[in-house]
Amino acid sequence: MEIKMFHLENDRDTAKVRFIPYPGGFVYAKLRVHYPKGDPMHPIRCTGDTCEYCKTHSNPPLRHKYFFALYDEDAKCIKFWERWPLGTDQLCDTLNNYKDIEHQVFAITRFGDKGNLATRYALTPLYKSATPELDPSELPSVTELFDFKYKF
Repeated sequence: MEIKMFHLENDRDTAKVRFIPYPGGFVYAKLRVHYPKGDPMHPIRCTGDTCEYCKTHSNPPLRHKYFFALYDEDAKCIKFWERWPLGTDQLCDTLNNYKDIEHQVFAITRFGDKGNLATRYALTPLYKSATPELDPSELPSVTELFDFKYKF
């Protein structure tokens, strides 16, 4: 399976999606990363006790990223939405309010210009899809997603 990331690049961009739940919730994967000083565009995955970055730097800052699996209705494919911790709990709470979540189509709208750290997203329920359920077993392994997204 080809791994694709979900992005809304500009203010007011909107996409229709269905979230893919899996046993245990909606956060498909949680990743710990380091952002080296002077190179914020190339985060490094922290592997804990075996992390080479941790071994060569004294108490390096650590951040968490969360990944949601979703089906992009327009692109007709599964994508992964990378999120910071801020707003993740609220998003999960909202999704938990829907029965048959795998059939619920939402509009996700971006509010904020590209690069704006204050960007927010709105989730609006649209309609129920008659498309068959999405099988979480069709998703790549967490390791495949991490290897795709971050270097070690």
